[in-house]
Amino acid sequence: MPPSKISYDLPSDAPRSVLREGGIEDGFIGKLQGLKYEYRRDITDRAALERNFREKFEALNRCRLTDSEFARLVEIITPDVFAASKTLRGINAFTRDDFTPLNYTLVNIKDWRKNTSEVINQLRVNTDNIRKRGPKGERRQRESIEPLPGRLCRGKHQYRRQTLHPSLTGSR
Repeated sequence: MPPSKISYDLPSDAPRSVLREGGIEDGFIGKLQGLKYEYRRDITDRAALERNFREKFEALNRCRLTDSEFARLVEIITPDVFAASKTLRGINAFTRDDFTPLNYTLVNIKDWRKNTSEVINQLRVNTDNIRKRGPKGERRQRESIEPLPGRLCRGKHQYRRQTLHPSLTGSR
């Protein structure tokens, strides 16, 4: 595979020998802004992301969704890239709470030039932390990741997840 021709601009105060994730992210966002992406600094959590999605969806489809309709609509989000791209490019159907059909699109498929592109910083959607307390103050189970012996994947170990009870980890 040929080397990438993409270069990242480092902040002027960063040492040249150290490349930090934040610097790569800032450079990437800068490149996307150069391609006319709108940088949305205000989207910092899942609630803000869903609020933005709802506003854009309702404006594009000229409708107002109830909270329960929106909750069902959010369920279409999938990590499967093929299914997501199919949903993104087509006209989809949705049954509203009053049993009327709603045919919707997620982008303007009639005039692609009217679509806008937005970029945000990395967003941690699953914010469950292993140090948070569960119901009634007990600790949640910890998850450990350990290498699988004898299995290599491109020079790195494959990993399996194990759920361990806190009493087995030796920490409280």
